[in-house]
Amino acid sequence: MLLLPTSVTASVASSSKLTLTRAACSPPTSRFSKIQRPVGLLDRRYTASARRPSWPARHRATPASHSPTQARFSSTRPRANSSKILRALPRLSSGLTLVGGTLALLLALCASSQNNKVHSDSSSLSAIPLSTPSSSLPQSTKRTDISTGESLPRLLLSPATNEKLHLVGLGVRTVSFLRVRVYVAGLYVDGKGLDRAKRLLGSQGKEESTEAVLRQLLLGGTECLIRIVPVRNTDMSHLRDGFLRSLQSRAKLARRSGSLNATDEHLLDSALDSLRSLFPKASVAKGQSLDLRFAGASRMDVLFKGKRLGAVGERPAPTGVRGRDTDDTAFDRWAGIGELLLAYVAEKGEISAPIKQDIEVNLQHLAQKGSLPIE
Repeated sequence: MLLLPTSVTASVASSSKLTLTRAACSPPTSRFSKIQRPVGLLDRRYTASARRPSWPARHRATPASHSPTQARFSSTRPRANSSKILRALPRLSSGLTLVGGTLALLLALCASSQNNKVHSDSSSLSAIPLSTPSSSLPQSTKRTDISTGESLPRLLLSPATNEKLHLVGLGVRTVSFLRVRVYVAGLYVDGKGLDRAKRLLGSQGKEESTEAVLRQLLLGGTECLIRIVPVRNTDMSHLRDGFLRSLQSRAKLARRSGSLNATDEHLLDSALDSLRSLFPKASVAKGQSLDLRFAGASRMDVLFKGKRLGAVGERPAPTGVRGRDTDDTAFDRWAGIGELLLAYVAEKGEISAPIKQDIEVNLQHLAQKGSLPIE
């Protein structure tokens, strides 16, 4: 038997006692000893914040070269793409201007060709009866006065011959120094009259005034018509008084020139009396039509909304004059009731300058091109 020293024996005993004491204090080992206490939301937040580096540390940890977006926006070098775009802007602008101008030109050409098609193809248009209001017609069959917006048909149907009457020109009639607009008037001439006017304007290279050409047409028996459409409400007496003043003014000029003989004076007095009694006391509303149809220089029929009110100057044309197609200089004489039509295109003191100018331009186009530009 091995005998140990007393000091060693005491040390072993003391160690065993300490081991037993710790074992007694430790909790018993079981299957529940491995369950951990659940971590709360607050604990997780603080734990995550403790693991996550601070904002400067994160950015220091990620080099700029590893982030393409950060490298692109943090670079101080000039951007090549922006410079190229800036240099290309002038060329781009000029290109867009060229494209826009080309498109505008193409649109204008299309519109012009469409207008020319409508204007030149008069055979496709139907003549409109006098009783048909212009407001009910398609735009392609009428022409509009720009200053008033009032429209007149391009073709009218003669109530006496059923022939087409072509619109030669139109314009607005104004009164007083205030230029108050009263009505829009248009001149219509039949097809034979247009053919004769073309020959008169182009014969022997001489320049005929519009008044002289229309005088010869009237004295030659050409059917003409003046359509009047008020642009404001008026009455028959107001229009009648204007016609009387114009006719009396024309007679005064004819007396001075010696072209008004005794027979013409007598017929003039009869025409003035008929004109005074012909117009009823009635109002004429805006847009309604009053037509003065001239059967040459011998007769004028007055029609309101297509209905005949009466006639002025019931005398026949001089022998050998009606239908005559010559350039005889005798056609410069007094035109009877036709002087009322000539007052619209008079060389001096015309009723309406816009009407006269439009007729002159269109007759010149007829002489040069062979057709009216408004057909």
